[in-house]
Amino acid sequence: MNLNEINVSTLIVNCYENKESYSCDYLGRPRPFHSFALMTSGRGALYFRDKRIEIKEGDAFFIPQHAEYRSEWFSGNEKKIVYTSLHFSFYGVTGDFSERFYPVQKITPPDFDALAQNFYELQRSLADGRTPYLSASLFFLIMHLLLPRFTYETNLLNVRIRPALVFLNQNYKAKTTVKTLSDLCCLSEPRFYALFKKSTGLSPVNYKNSLLLENAANYLSAHPEKSVEQISDDFGFSSPVYFTRLFRSRFGVSPSGYRKDKRNTIL
Repeated sequence: MNLNEINVSTLIVNCYENKESYSCDYLGRPRPFHSFALMTSGRGALYFRDKRIEIKEGDAFFIPQHAEYRSEWFSGNEKKIVYTSLHFSFYGVTGDFSERFYPVQKITPPDFDALAQNFYELQRSLADGRTPYLSASLFFLIMHLLLPRFTYETNLLNVRIRPALVFLNQNYKAKTTVKTLSDLCCLSEPRFYALFKKSTGLSPVNYKNSLLLENAANYLSAHPEKSVEQISDDFGFSSPVYFTRLFRSRFGVSPSGYRKDKRNTIL
């Protein structure tokens, strides 16, 4: 990962507590950001790729951006369900997450208490709002401590189409064509289209629209002074009604509802 790739667009730390067992279903509703989490009380299970991943106290787990999965969380023996989550995403395509795919998974880190303290310090720094450099340093410290412990799959297809991914991430508001993107990758249009769809699961147009909506969602949360109508216009949507329809289809909630609920996101 190069330093010019690490422009963080989302950074949220929340601690979730619940006395009752519950479940969450994100099948068909991909996550808009990456999430690290630490389980401090209770237990749970994540279902991803036909696998059940058991989560217990002292575990750290990871859920990648765009993941489709479901989860179950269990209380018992007078213990509440308690976990702390770090949600994050980047404006551009980063090397670690472009050329690698980190699936849903868990580890049991030897330094759990120290990690939990770092999560707490980052949450406090973000809430304070006056210490952005401290927040950045704590975030990248957590990344340094956690990410190398998780396994990944090398995404060779992403290497082939990386120039197009970088271009789209940097120019998601601009009009472009499949030919422009295929030329960047030195591939024919049919070959590029096939590789792009196989790698990302989306057509180039749908991938670009997804980026546009994700960045609009991040902007929506970061700029509460901006109206939905203003953001719709800033991001080039034909109308606020069209923007709201696409947004609801992508995130399952209206733009105003997303702005209100984002800080209450649960796993």
